[in-house]
Amino acid sequence: TRQAQELLEAGVPGLHLYTLNKSPATRRVMQNLQIVLR
Repeated sequence: TRQAQELLEAGVPGLHLYTLNKSPATRRVMQNLQIVLR
């Protein structure tokens, strides 16, 4: 989550997450980023 947050704050236009069949972890990252995306 921290790296994604730093990238978004640096102005990257988007993120691509590879789930590798770990969708709960990906969902958790996205839930954490909602703070940043608002």
